Amino acid sequence: MTSPQHSDFHVAAAHDGPVPRALLSRAHLLTPLTLIYVATALLATTALWMTMPSMPHGFAWGAIMLLGAGIVGTRLEFQVSESTLVSSESIPTIVGVVLFPHAAPLFGAVMATAAFPSLRTRAFSTATYVLGCSAAGGTVLYLEQGSSSPSVAVLALACSVLSSVVNSALIAIFEAAVGGPSIRTNVPMLAGTTIASTLVLSPVVALMIAAYQAFGEWILPLVIIPLFLVQYFHGLYHRKAVLTRDLAASNETLARSNLQFAAAMVRALDARDAYTADHSAAVAVYTRDIAREAGYDDKTVRLAHLAGLLHDIGKIGIPGSILNKTDRLTDDEYEEMKDHARIGADILAEVDAYAEISMLVRYHHERIDGKGYPEGIGGDAIPAISRMISVADTYSAMTTNRPYRDGMPTEKAMKILGEASGSGQLDEMFTAVFLRILRTADADYQRGRQSSFDVEIARHEALSIYERGVLHDLRLPDFTQPGTQAA
Repeated sequence: MTSPQHSDFHVAAAHDGPVPRALLSRAHLLTPLTLIYVATALLATTALWMTMPSMPHGFAWGAIMLLGAGIVGTRLEFQVSESTLVSSESIPTIVGVVLFPHAAPLFGAVMATAAFPSLRTRAFSTATYVLGCSAAGGTVLYLEQGSSSPSVAVLALACSVLSSVVNSALIAIFEAAVGGPSIRTNVPMLAGTTIASTLVLSPVVALMIAAYQAFGEWILPLVIIPLFLVQYFHGLYHRKAVLTRDLAASNETLARSNLQFAAAMVRALDARDAYTADHSAAVAVYTRDIAREAGYDDKTVRLAHLAGLLHDIGKIGIPGSILNKTDRLTDDEYEEMKDHARIGADILAEVDAYAEISMLVRYHHERIDGKGYPEGIGGDAIPAISRMISVADTYSAMTTNRPYRDGMPTEKAMKILGEASGSGQLDEMFTAVFLRILRTADADYQRGRQSSFDVEIARHEALSIYERGVLHDLRLPDFTQPGTQAA
């Protein structure tokens, strides 16, 4: 039978039979309805059985094979849409109903027992299955009494539709009677279930009936076994797809958690040194724009942005007395301050997803002439993004106000920046790119006032999700243009 995957009925059925757990405590509401269903099922069974003229040819072996296949099929389900499953017992059950319509209640009762073993709801389960199968069996008998014998396709279609409609309708009535969704609310579910059931079941049922009529009951295993194999491998494929989707969601959550953890560390550092967070936001924007203006791809631009946000995270390991000192640092204090690049890299290296960021942070104070720290590498041995951060960091440090001094005027800072690129401190190309950006930017951008750390963290997270295709319909503003203002 079919069932809506997300309905209370389906979820409960997987554990307790067809009666939802939340409704089991209302047994006094279930009793009259259950008795009506059971009584009607008994009358239908008696009527069909008593009108059977004689035992059909091949009934014994045919019924045994179909019932056996149905019992096995109760453990297999076929995904036909995001919200609908068709269980395998439906196919041999409907084949049995078409071939042996007088025995339709037998197929319904056996399948209900196999599909829903809970004793607490056995009566309700059996009654709904028996009534669904009986309606289909009665329809077969009615059609066969006509002047012309109906085709196999017509019988398969009629039984697939009726069994699904009756079974679903009985459940909908039950749910409405015990305080669940109204019948009107369940109409779309019923229609979807019936359509899905008809599309999936009818062709397969028609094929099996035609094979039986042509070759007898012994052809059934040759049809049923491949069918179950196809369904089994389809189930494996579907489970793999679900696991892949769940893994992608888990990775997304992990990436967000990693970013939030790193951001929390920067905010904690900002509580000790109020300069850090806004400086990091400015460096992130500048580094991102340098990468974009230099012609790097979107992935590299995003990486540059994140590395800029986290470039000073290692200062969390530097004593506050050094971070907040208003006088010139002593030589020993300066040596200790230089450790922040190594400390930041070591912190980020503990997060697998940030291994590349760790390297970029480690080298952002290296110089082109090899006189930087912590390792004294130079030239192209310094990662490109680290060289971009160095340019952005140097400019932001000069133009940002500190408690012990005012920020340097923009024109003076730009002049010093150009001189530093020619002296072997900064990368000449990235410095030239940044100076070109600064000349056309507004005053807020030039002074690092265009954004805040929290805004840049949110922008990076949104862009990351968008690039991974999670928010397909998200329309984001172009955050990568110089001078873009915070929302």
